[in-house]
Amino acid sequence: MADVSCTFVAAARAFRAAYAEREPEEAASARRVRNAVARVYLAAVFLPSHTSAPVEPADALQLDRSLAAIDDALADAIARLDEDLPGAVWRARQEFEERWGGHALDVLEPLHRAATHRVG
Repeated sequence: MADVSCTFVAAARAFRAAYAEREPEEAASARRVRNAVARVYLAAVFLPSHTSAPVEPADALQLDRSLAAIDDALADAIARLDEDLPGAVWRARQEFEERWGGHALDVLEPLHRAATHRVG
């Protein structure tokens, strides 16, 4: 099995385990499942594809705004971390939770549709 396939299978198994152990009322459980979904999604992105050029998402302006917000937040985080400022790691996490994490979720669906030719 190719490396990308092995990575995908490992991520898929990790998701299935996190899902099987899920406790709906526990924040830690929600984080484990969320992280497992993100890992398996990322692993699937690197599986071979037989698609051609992507289709433009329905709301390109909103997508551009959300991507720009993510870019701005990550530029700030990189600058603070590169300068090794006190609390920079904590601030990066806080910004993820309160600022750009939501934007990342907002862009995943339209980007996924565009990447897989699903419009609407």
